[in-house]
Amino acid sequence: FQPTFHKFADEICGGCFIHVVNRQMFKPFLTTIALLREMIHLYPDDFAWKNPPYEYEYIKMPFDILASNDWLRQMLEAQAPLAEMEARWLPDTAEFEEIRKPFLLY
Repeated sequence: FQPTFHKFADEICGGCFIHVVNRQMFKPFLTTIALLREMIHLYPDDFAWKNPPYEYEYIKMPFDILASNDWLRQMLEAQAPLAEMEARWLPDTAEFEEIRKPFLLY
């Protein structure tokens, strides 16, 4: 596609479609991390993290704020195995799922 405004205006940009065929097996966050890891690997000269400031934070990296940690970015930079990254966040995910149960309406 060719954006008509913003950073890549008038440049041909590639892309991809993800077709989920099994919603129970699909892991959207892991998929996103896998794609990000590959972009870092395939395009090391073009890839760059956004530097601070972000919102009202002037020290932390914006990605670290969104991820709620800095270890995920560090593991991505080190090209750590996806299974290692997932194993690191799964306990937090399980804890969150327990906390949210009382708030589910359906």
